[in-house]
Amino acid sequence: MANDIRFSPRYDEFAILTEMADHLLQTITSATGQGVHGIPGLRPLEAANNGEYLKFLHLPTQAILSFRHFDYFAPNQRAPERFFDSHWRSVNRSCEMTERERSRWNDVPVLHPDAERLLAGLISRLWTRSKTERWAVSALTRDAFDRKDFTGSGDDYRYLDGRGTTLHLRWGGMFAVPAVDVAHCLTHPRIGIAGAQAVCHTDNTAEVRLGEACLMLERRQFPWDLVQHFTQGRYVRAK
Repeated sequence: MANDIRFSPRYDEFAILTEMADHLLQTITSATGQGVHGIPGLRPLEAANNGEYLKFLHLPTQAILSFRHFDYFAPNQRAPERFFDSHWRSVNRSCEMTERERSRWNDVPVLHPDAERLLAGLISRLWTRSKTERWAVSALTRDAFDRKDFTGSGDDYRYLDGRGTTLHLRWGGMFAVPAVDVAHCLTHPRIGIAGAQAVCHTDNTAEVRLGEACLMLERRQFPWDLVQHFTQGRYVRAK
């Protein structure tokens, strides 16, 4: 969610709008498919010659993910002046998933369909805001109204976990948005998720429920009780 990324969910494609598509590929892909980073099973599908878009196919779900060029300072510019495709050319192009990828994919917790809808609704609304109603989601840590009413650490963070019917999203930082703003957006009468309801909402905590699923929202200081320290390059969950 850095580098001024925007999202454009479509019926059969999830589009990420950015001015540095090729640069971001090193985060979500693996050149060999054996690495610990990246989305398991993601494969290159199509690239526009002028760099307007890069499309990927996710083998396990057959979903389409695309990167489309967007320059915040020149929104009418549909393609970059110069297109660097170094990472695009090095991405794993195998038609089959590796054993490492299958193992990682099988470790992903299964979500209830209602929880999937909540998560998809949250992601597609991450950059929404309303000047007239004065609320903002703003990627959770970049308050569009520069409110500094949160006394947490100046370091930004976002942490999401969950399985089954429950999701828990935590975030914080100097310009972290209130939890009530996020809940209001997800249940907004005009742009909210149909059927979603907010309960127990305050500036720092809120719950959004949809069917059998619940999304817990929590603005707080960095969760050292969840992430204690680095050990051999990995985060270790505290007991």
